[in-house]
Amino acid sequence: MILPDLVKQMEPLVRSAGQAIMGYFRHDFQQREKSLGDFVTAADLASQEILIAGLTKLLPQARIISEELANLQTLQIDHPAEYCWVIDPLDGTNNFRRGIPHFAISIALVQSQKTVLGVIYDPVCQDFFYAISGQGVYYNHQRVTVKSDNLNNSDHPDNIFHNRLITTNIKDIYLLNLELEGVLLRKFGSAALDLAYAAMGWIDLVAYQGLYHWDFAAGELLVLEAQKAFHQVHLPHSWGGQQQILAGSAPLVIQMCRYIN
Repeated sequence: MILPDLVKQMEPLVRSAGQAIMGYFRHDFQQREKSLGDFVTAADLASQEILIAGLTKLLPQARIISEELANLQTLQIDHPAEYCWVIDPLDGTNNFRRGIPHFAISIALVQSQKTVLGVIYDPVCQDFFYAISGQGVYYNHQRVTVKSDNLNNSDHPDNIFHNRLITTNIKDIYLLNLELEGVLLRKFGSAALDLAYAAMGWIDLVAYQGLYHWDFAAGELLVLEAQKAFHQVHLPHSWGGQQQILAGSAPLVIQMCRYIN
């Protein structure tokens, strides 16, 4: 399998799913609450249908795990296939349903339990991010030049968090009074898109809890291929989902591990 060729075949499919999502954006659409605060909309389902049909044609032998599939037990991979697509057809559904333009499609291809390809697409800005294992990160088909993290704060030499942008849904981080140390804390509402931004260097650190594999599978590869740190961490009071992650600049990830533990 030639992964760059597969990306070229995937892109029209992903953009088509994005167009379907945008056809619902800021219009009336059906939606329901799957669990407390967790919604699925007609746009999620339309995107999923397009993606599953197209990806099945591209790689018929691959298993598919998607957030909106009815059987969530597919996460328990007792007999994993050689290839598996891990899909979030609309990451950031709560933003979408409120008309906030920050959401994305996330697709990862796993081969023998290793992620080899990750694609994240922002249908609002039409930004197409992807990474191939061992081949770097690409933004709208241009390879991203990896820059060293400039964490030198000449005015605040003892505080590496000063003027750093952190996106997080971990409430304990907000209680650390990092704002007083000059950090910029945000909660944007799409883990996949935040991870793409971290790979680009637009966000310094992403700290999320309550995630499922489809939320971060593609973003994890983007971050790692950008030569940044990605850690799954254990939080003593974690809630929801299965995973907690820290991703971004390695010194910030290390220091945040110390803060939250």
